[in-house]
Amino acid sequence: MGFPQKARAQGGAAVITLVMPVGARQLGMGEAATALSDDVYGTYWNPGGLAFGPVSNEWELMFPASREGARPREFTALATRPRTGFLVKSVIWAAARDGLVYYDGRRWREHHEYPMEQGDKIEGVVRRYVGGSGNLDSLTALVRAYNGVKTKQDEEDLITLQLPYSLLFPGQPITALVLDNTERLWVGTPIGLFRFDGQGWKSFDQEEGFTYNPGADTARTVQESVESADSLTASAPVAAGGAANPFQKLSITALAAKGTSIWIGTRDGLYEYKRNAMARRGQNLLPTQSITSIATHESVEDIYIGLEGRGVARYRAPRAASASARWKIFTSADGLLDDGVSSVLLDKYGHVYTAHAEGVSHFSLRAWEKIRFKNQQVRGLALDDDSRVWIATSEGAWQFTPSHATPKGRRAAEKEAAAGSAGESMGGQWEHYHSGNGLRDKSVVAVKTQGNDVWFLTGAGVERYHHAKTQVGFFYETLLPALNLDDLYHAYMAATFPIEEWGTVGGFVNYISFGQNLTASGDDESRAKFDAYELVAGLTYATRLNKNAGLGINAKFIYSALSQGATSSGEKSDGIAASYAVDLGFLQKNLFSVRDLSFGFVMQNMGPAVFYVDQSQSDPIPFTWKIGLAYGLVNTPNHRVTIAADINREAFSRSPDGQADPFWIGAFKAIGSPGGNGSVLQENARQSVYNTGAEYVYANVVAVRTGYLHDISGQRRELDIGLGFMLSDILQIDGCFIRSFDNGIRNGQQRYSMILRF
Repeated sequence: MGFPQKARAQGGAAVITLVMPVGARQLGMGEAATALSDDVYGTYWNPGGLAFGPVSNEWELMFPASREGARPREFTALATRPRTGFLVKSVIWAAARDGLVYYDGRRWREHHEYPMEQGDKIEGVVRRYVGGSGNLDSLTALVRAYNGVKTKQDEEDLITLQLPYSLLFPGQPITALVLDNTERLWVGTPIGLFRFDGQGWKSFDQEEGFTYNPGADTARTVQESVESADSLTASAPVAAGGAANPFQKLSITALAAKGTSIWIGTRDGLYEYKRNAMARRGQNLLPTQSITSIATHESVEDIYIGLEGRGVARYRAPRAASASARWKIFTSADGLLDDGVSSVLLDKYGHVYTAHAEGVSHFSLRAWEKIRFKNQQVRGLALDDDSRVWIATSEGAWQFTPSHATPKGRRAAEKEAAAGSAGESMGGQWEHYHSGNGLRDKSVVAVKTQGNDVWFLTGAGVERYHHAKTQVGFFYETLLPALNLDDLYHAYMAATFPIEEWGTVGGFVNYISFGQNLTASGDDESRAKFDAYELVAGLTYATRLNKNAGLGINAKFIYSALSQGATSSGEKSDGIAASYAVDLGFLQKNLFSVRDLSFGFVMQNMGPAVFYVDQSQSDPIPFTWKIGLAYGLVNTPNHRVTIAADINREAFSRSPDGQADPFWIGAFKAIGSPGGNGSVLQENARQSVYNTGAEYVYANVVAVRTGYLHDISGQRRELDIGLGFMLSDILQIDGCFIRSFDNGIRNGQQRYSMILRF
């Protein structure tokens, strides 16, 4: 194709690639993304936005303990979805001393919502919800009061009935939570065990083998044995209930899921619930029937149980129908820090961690080792997907990456095992998180992990540490479809990497192919063909100035090969321009304390002029002022609407002799003296580009976008329409096209992009 020797941006600046926008999501919103820089394409739009999640690691108070108009809450337990991965969203349950709250990835709820149908009565809905409880009248009265229903007409007018999650145990402190492999929630309280399947509850208050104590002649016999009986003190069986009241109320202290089994710890024994049957474990073998915690892992056959004041027990299920289950007890005599075990943790390698008031013990499959925490109380343990151990304490949370969880550490452990030696300390890396580097409150009651996120219960409420994923983005568009030139296209590739509390680093390559061209000198036969193209490559860094303010910088390298073979004053030149530029971006979230309102400001393309043949004929690069606003108009679990608006103004100038002014002069000179026939304000408004856009996301799966670009001086009036698909949080695919009202050569131009997160 024949293409001008120099590609220019609007107004005569060189290196058009510097202002070629990217990302089909952002382009589908009319190119309004200065304040919406929340994915890998923020490397182009506003590097300041990369200082925030989901691109950067981020701390967030998700559910405050103290909220306006409500009394402070004391949270006691957490449960997270046991499975993570493709097409799986976040599910969090948090228990407080006065109720239960649920987080579905978008919002918190304290009640189940039931859409009322014609003929539905509150009493009937409550009966199904609570599983036919005997206290139906009082429970129905509670639901009526919760929904403000006082008359029959109120009931008939109900569209949605709100059913409190804690309806069966109002006012009871929740002591244990767990989600099983079918995502049913199990709740333990001082008055018993309950299960929620997403629609209704089952109460285990009259369960054979659990709350019902038959006589010894009908009791189920369970074969169990002890590996080291000399360390055990047998306890007597629990006395059978009286004939008049054979059911007991068990105080639940611990819950754990493994396969199809639910393990239940109480103050009066350990139970396994499997295939709708309950069996008691260790009744006559454990030194105490008061259970403090239970640890399981799908990759390990053993189960570890914390015993109140008596150490920890290991349970190994029988491998054959005729075999016996085996128990082993570990106490301070075996190497535990002490016998007061409050929490137990098991990783996929079979290593065991136990929490004590003053520290942590670690079983390395050969021996126990221990570490004391100075001036802090240990309260809980959790394990993330990378086998890192999280430790909740009164002075913050510790992240421990054990040596055996890293490739290098595993190789060293194998050598030690081959040599018959064992480590004597908890080798690995430690990180401490507290109110000075992330947490709102340093007093951590409990910790749970889910995928890349870590959840904390603190004095401030429910807090989350979002561990961002690496993002890789690919973008492609054919340019100027009206020209029908296959070799005229634009491509962009970028990646971002979170670096803990330091922020985010990234890199990108922006490339435009202008197709084949002919050298500028010689006759028709001697002129050679060459590929004309421009490439801009850069590095990005973003960091947080405070909770709501982020600052980012791009350092760009420019390579523009548009005039190869050109000559100046008879001397041959390669016709290639090489230079550099810098972007500086700022993003303010929650502007004026308005939630979900963001402001972006960017100074784009700060750098020297470039030349291709003759340095005396240099051209400025397109320095651009950019400001933008974005607002989350709707934010519910299934519906999200975001609107955005930008104003962009290219600003560069030349001196009277035609030389390009330095960018720090041209950036202000072009605004102060914009030329034209109107006033300064009118001319600046005429030479600015205006972008508006909106995005609607349904269920975080499908997105519909539209936007409008209005460029007065460039004579562009364009409508953008886009569509996106989010496949879990791993893959996002977007596309959009341009409908040009001026029937310009961009009419019908299509753009495509994808984002990979891992």
